[in-house]
Amino acid sequence: MGLAVMWAALAAGLGAALPYLGSAGIGLAWGWLVADRTFLERRTGGDLLMATLLLAGFVLWFAGAWACACFLGAAGVSLTICTLWRRQLSRHAQVSGH
Repeated sequence: MGLAVMWAALAAGLGAALPYLGSAGIGLAWGWLVADRTFLERRTGGDLLMATLLLAGFVLWFAGAWACACFLGAAGVSLTICTLWRRQLSRHAQVSGH
């Protein structure tokens, strides 16, 4: 009986965290997509801002303010890391001559 209670408590805790984890996952994917150069070549800054605000609005509507903060934070972190990584790759390619 104790094991069933423990599993129920774990499921309840995980269920409460899923909106935040899902929002952060969507934010990570969105930040990576925005940092992709092939995606950026076809978009303007206004398009990206509008799409980001629209996604943030959906997250806010469906999951709440804290989940929206998780989405925006994860998108910013992902965008920053991907941009720095691409910059480092381009510097390495220029140094090695390839």
